[in-house]
Amino acid sequence: MDISQATKNVVFLTPLTCKGLEIDVVNRSEQKLPHTITDEYTWSRRLVIKKEGQVKKFVTTVSEVTFSGDMAVSQGQSVTYITERCVFKRTWEHPTLILTEIAPGINLEKDVLSHMEFKPVISKDLKLMRPEIYEAEGLRVMGLQQSLFHTNLKERLHYQTEGNTLFFNMAGLSLSTQEDIQELMSGLEKTLSPLTTKNGKLNAVVNYEHFDCHEHVLEEYIAAIARFEKSFYASVRRYSGRAFYRAKLSKQLQIRSSDDL
Repeated sequence: MDISQATKNVVFLTPLTCKGLEIDVVNRSEQKLPHTITDEYTWSRRLVIKKEGQVKKFVTTVSEVTFSGDMAVSQGQSVTYITERCVFKRTWEHPTLILTEIAPGINLEKDVLSHMEFKPVISKDLKLMRPEIYEAEGLRVMGLQQSLFHTNLKERLHYQTEGNTLFFNMAGLSLSTQEDIQELMSGLEKTLSPLTTKNGKLNAVVNYEHFDCHEHVLEEYIAAIARFEKSFYASVRRYSGRAFYRAKLSKQLQIRSSDDL
């Protein structure tokens, strides 16, 4: 509870029901149920509830309150609930949850509302959950790697001609596999090679706020970033507000407190 009160964005991941829930993803041709939003959406796979869970998770009464949506909203926090079949948000606009996204193949009444003890507000702009999530298993097949390390990478990099300075925002990045590290390094090299060829090695300022690297690939990341910096950086300053990561990586990466900025 103390941790959740200190963050701007709170995200809960949970199935809509539990105890016996069975789901599957099938080709569009294998299931003919009408889609809830419209048929104009195009996707090749859809979610199927093979067996519904016996226990509802979105209920009206609980034995203990460990997180208050009302309090979170009053403090300006953004609260999101992501399930396997839909997404809800809690905002100041309504005293209850807002259904904002629904999975391909899911029927609003049959698969969502009938398994809740209260009725959420249905967003006027109800969207389809990203269809690629259901295309296949694994981050790489889902295309999330591409959106994280390529499409989004240039938005994280800002070059300033004065001082030949690169500002690299790594805030929120999470690396959990060797493939993650390879994708990140490849994307950086491809993006920054033209700059260093033209202007020489860069003076980098890197934001590590809310960055995360899983323990089993941490040493590999440190080695990879060291090789990269040797080739592309003339100097580098790293910052993070998280004392844990500054202590954990200080010897290898010399991360400073963001208070020193």
